[in-house]
Amino acid sequence: YLKLSKNEILEWEQRLRDRGIANGTIGTPYSLLRRVYNYDIENEKIEDTPFRFLKSPKAGKREKAFTTDESLRRLTEALEQRWNRERGDVHALCYFLAFYTGMRGQEICGLRWRDVYLSQNKIVVRNAIARNGTEPYAKSPKTKNSERIIPIAATLKEKLEEWRRRVCWMEQVKEPDPNWYVVGDKDEFRKPQWVTQNFGRFC
Repeated sequence: YLKLSKNEILEWEQRLRDRGIANGTIGTPYSLLRRVYNYDIENEKIEDTPFRFLKSPKAGKREKAFTTDESLRRLTEALEQRWNRERGDVHALCYFLAFYTGMRGQEICGLRWRDVYLSQNKIVVRNAIARNGTEPYAKSPKTKNSERIIPIAATLKEKLEEWRRRVCWMEQVKEPDPNWYVVGDKDEFRKPQWVTQNFGRFC
């Protein structure tokens, strides 16, 4: 620790790069070790740090990924397979809503059955799940003009009708309560990060 030199740090960085490890990944242990040395200097345990004239490895720029017709086809096929396998699946329904409406995860989690007008083929976005610190809460639009109306595509309508029937069967009711969340547990909403994390695993 006391004998670590600037050149040894540079050689360590290069060995990691040669193994195919990205600068962004190298930067994590690099920054931690640098802070350890700085802490010991502040507490007068050592007099100098080998990191004094070194710059942290910078993460390279990522190329932007764009959706292609082929990737969309594969995504919809995978969603259909999951939906059919589970005979209706809340995860797949979230992604169908995102795919066919462009709704954000916060809006999907805040969607209630009272906002879904199947007979009129429309969804009215009235709520979203926001976060105050670490606590999520249902947030209503500031004004009436903040509401959005989104048409329901035929494929999505089929999924929503099927999901509604499944909810009625599970809860032993004729119709879902208007205040129940579409992808939640009755009157309890799901957290938006749940949608994001599960989509990452799904992909």
